[in-house]
Amino acid sequence: MNKILLVIQREYLARVKKKSFLIATLLTPLIFPAIMGVFVWIAMEEKGNQSLRIIEVIDETDLFFIESSEQYAFTSSGVDLDAAKKMVQDGNRYGFLHIPKIDLKNPAGIQYYGLENPSMSLMGYLEGSLKRKIEDQKLYDQGIDPKVLREIRSDVSIQSITLGEQGEEKNQ
Repeated sequence: MNKILLVIQREYLARVKKKSFLIATLLTPLIFPAIMGVFVWIAMEEKGNQSLRIIEVIDETDLFFIESSEQYAFTSSGVDLDAAKKMVQDGNRYGFLHIPKIDLKNPAGIQYYGLENPSMSLMGYLEGSLKRKIEDQKLYDQGIDPKVLREIRSDVSIQSITLGEQGEEKNQ
């Protein structure tokens, strides 16, 4: 048994005394916060560089109006596709959204054009807005007023309370 402990001790010391072990032991815990820091820095830089971006909307159905957000403003100048492409290429618009005549049961063919790939937040905002507008139009076609339905819907907010060891409550 004593010989096994000596072998284990020798192997342990042989590995621990290596420079690579010491460097890995010290640097590994620092790598993950550094990576997270880079991601946070990139996100903050991207958020700081964003100004109000104007997006042209070409709506051939005349059913949709997209409300502006903090980052994006939507406008409709009544131009055709070629003129809208030229506006984007010239830098007058961040991008444009083309809504062709669509079947509300299968709304396919809606396209976004821009000089760079749109962010996931923009695409999510556009898809969510158009989805709500299509649902409202379907309700209206069925004789249901979408305003009444919006008044019926309720927002729910849940407050988070943490219990301490002594039973005290802490609001979050």
